[in-house]
Amino acid sequence: MLVKAHNTRKTHPKFGAGEYQTLHAESHAIYKAVRQGINIKGTTLYVYRRNNNLAKPCRCCMALIHKYGIKEVIYSG
Repeated sequence: MLVKAHNTRKTHPKFGAGEYQTLHAESHAIYKAVRQGINIKGTTLYVYRRNNNLAKPCRCCMALIHKYGIKEVIYSG
């Protein structure tokens, strides 16, 4: 595991998603990795949501996933 993250109400202009630019778990994990200087190109992103909620990344998070070269997203929930 390189980093782990969760949804947060914090905002970020470049890594946030949606109207209020809140950090979803996917974008939060990417942000943390980039901030730590970790090369995430070619990695796998695992996303888990409790209570069987929708687990697919939103379009903003998918854009970041493609931008940083994450090769695979595995989600469950």
